[in-house]
Amino acid sequence: MTVHAFGCGCSAYACKLRRKSVAISSKAMPTRHNRKPPAPHTNNNWEKGVAGENRGHGTFMPYLGKDGKPLPIKQKSEAERKVKTLRDKLKSQ
Repeated sequence: MTVHAFGCGCSAYACKLRRKSVAISSKAMPTRHNRKPPAPHTNNNWEKGVAGENRGHGTFMPYLGKDGKPLPIKQKSEAERKVKTLRDKLKSQ
């Protein structure tokens, strides 16, 4: 592949595009300056005080206590071993 001079008048595709001044936009080029800022975290579980896990499709599933209500983070951290064994048992079924 040969590189033609800037003012080349041949019928090559690249030279035709150069004559029409078709170029890649600077927004299409990856740079450090064109990065989007990270999305704000809206599901901060520690502020909500609810223990649970984020699923792959973006939903939050709280852990439920014996009464069927969402389990607070403090109770979950105190009984984390019990919750882990129950989760593993349910996953294996």
